[in-house]
Amino acid sequence: MPNFKILIQWKDRMHKKTLLVLEIIAGIVVLAFFAFIFSSLSKNSIPDDFYTSRQSASDYAQNIVTMLAQTGDNITALQKGTGFKTRSDAADMITAEIQKNKDIREKAVQLALDLEQMAKSVPDISPKEAAQTALVAISQETALIGQLLSYNNDLNQLLLLAQEELVNGFRNYSEMNAIIAKVNAEASEINNLNSRFNDEMKKFDAFYGR
Repeated sequence: MPNFKILIQWKDRMHKKTLLVLEIIAGIVVLAFFAFIFSSLSKNSIPDDFYTSRQSASDYAQNIVTMLAQTGDNITALQKGTGFKTRSDAADMITAEIQKNKDIREKAVQLALDLEQMAKSVPDISPKEAAQTALVAISQETALIGQLLSYNNDLNQLLLLAQEELVNGFRNYSEMNAIIAKVNAEASEINNLNSRFNDEMKKFDAFYGR
């Protein structure tokens, strides 16, 4: 069975990564505020930096949503006790989810950086209505990152409970089911926020006949 001490080490590293993401989110909020004020000064249509960052942010967000859907399937299997022929299979799944959660956190950092660049470019977008639509879209993905941080923490707690079950042979059904319900709700909201981002970007494209 894998050594689950990596869970604790991973949790410490993710705490530092969480602080970084929160700092970036705070920067996005400040940038968005000034972008809203100065967007009327724009002389360009769509800055290259905005377009490039938008494509990258869209890719990262979609990858995150896809990975959460895969995790959702594993959580269902874990809750129902299906899909794992042996305890070792379940342990391997938990280890894989730990790594996936780490990967998602890394993608969240990159997504935050892309959103920050998008916010910086908003003042150079014209017309002003398009700039304001871009800000709404950015706010949706920024909210997604905040929701993702909560999801990561709750999923980590769930993985710790699953680990304890494998080690001690005891399942706290009420606590595990409550966390699973919360994780699933958070994953659903993340998906909804990403859909709203995509909807706003479609409105944005409409300003340019796309």
